[in-house]
Amino acid sequence: MGLRNIVGGVVILGFTLYYGGLATLLPKRTTTDAPGPHFFPYLITVSILFLSAVLILQGVRGLKGSGGLADLRPERPSANENFSIARAAAGLLLTGLYFSALSTFGFFWSTPVFFAALMWTSGERRPHILLTLAIIVPMFLFFLFRDLFQLPLPRGSFFG
Repeated sequence: MGLRNIVGGVVILGFTLYYGGLATLLPKRTTTDAPGPHFFPYLITVSILFLSAVLILQGVRGLKGSGGLADLRPERPSANENFSIARAAAGLLLTGLYFSALSTFGFFWSTPVFFAALMWTSGERRPHILLTLAIIVPMFLFFLFRDLFQLPLPRGSFFG
């Protein structure tokens, strides 16, 4: 797994650096000190750079723990018990429905339902975890975007 993490991390790092370069070409559209839409490509770039560095470090640690080059020999493909085409398709369908629901119901009402349905599709079945995270995470995102980033989220036409 170490070599896979390193290769994956390097590939993601390359794409992220390219994306970050494209982000620098975006025009600055705001005249206030508030972070606007031009800020998010930079935030995404920094976040993915950090995560790809973590992936590379995990790969290096995995190589050290497995005896080094033993990880370089090809592995027999094994079936991943957690992967399901039906789950992946359901997740994509839910995402499409979520984007449709945003224009009607807005972020505040659509996101908790989407988040809970996506967790259910991913295999989480504990009701207290589903409900707690489906409420706390969207609320955190709502206040983060509204108060810190000062960006309005979709309100939806159903609630005016």
